Amino acid sequence: MGANQGGGGGYRFRWWRHPPESAIMVPGNPREPPGSVNILKTKKVVLGDMGTGKTSMVFRFIKGQFYDYQESTIGASFSTEVVSIDKTTVKFDIWDTVTGKVQWVTTVVFGDMGTGKTSMVLRFIKGQFYDYQESTIGASFSTEVASIGKTTVKFDIWDTAGQERYHSLAPMYYRGAAAAVVVYDITKMVSFERTKKWIEELKRHGNPNLVMVLVANKADLNKNREIDIEEGKQYAKDNNMQFFETSAKTAENLHELFYEIAKRVADAQATHDTPSGMKLEISERQDKGRSLFCCS
Repeated sequence: MGANQGGGGGYRFRWWRHPPESAIMVPGNPREPPGSVNILKTKKVVLGDMGTGKTSMVFRFIKGQFYDYQESTIGASFSTEVVSIDKTTVKFDIWDTVTGKVQWVTTVVFGDMGTGKTSMVLRFIKGQFYDYQESTIGASFSTEVASIGKTTVKFDIWDTAGQERYHSLAPMYYRGAAAAVVVYDITKMVSFERTKKWIEELKRHGNPNLVMVLVANKADLNKNREIDIEEGKQYAKDNNMQFFETSAKTAENLHELFYEIAKRVADAQATHDTPSGMKLEISERQDKGRSLFCCS
């Protein structure tokens, strides 16, 4: 991309998209013999509130592109751009910063095989649902960034396998976690009974400030229900847990589930001053995080 202006002091500038360090910069007037080119390096820091479009501005400048959805910046992002103005080459080092609070929430999902744990996570992370979902082997790891109020929340989610032979691996994931989601299938009483085993183990060996949530999944299959919703609510209440009935298929209550997890983890950290889940304070910003949705 270039521009020209007439007159005795005419100038020309050119843009390069991430040129190699060995790129040859063109003198300002093409009729003049090649001469020395001044190189100016300048550092720019972009500040502003969440959702003001800072990342989109930088992305448009660097790549000439724009997207209606732009994920929140975590910490800060760094970009470079080189511009030739007359006989001066300008190299921009651009820091796109985060304003406000950034909170990391490590969440582990437990439950029997076939309860829909992976479908819940996939719906939350990608907004997708498949009628057939392969069983998780060992555990799978996903991340999601969301803006909740003036806080950017980064969820690190461990989706664990439900098969009994992988149960011994569970402590690797819940030790140090900030939140645990224990899932059962409303159409299978045996899956509800097995949640009790998970909950007791988490209470004995998990982080003492662990936020625990009991989730009754597959609400879209209500006609095949074996566990009454009140029974699930009461068990959660007896164990000082939050309760949600969800459907990965219809996206029911997933937004509320993860919003509540983030809120309760923040409250627990503020109350106990514990680093579990990791919370990071940064001076000013966030961007438009992905909206949270729900599960089967």
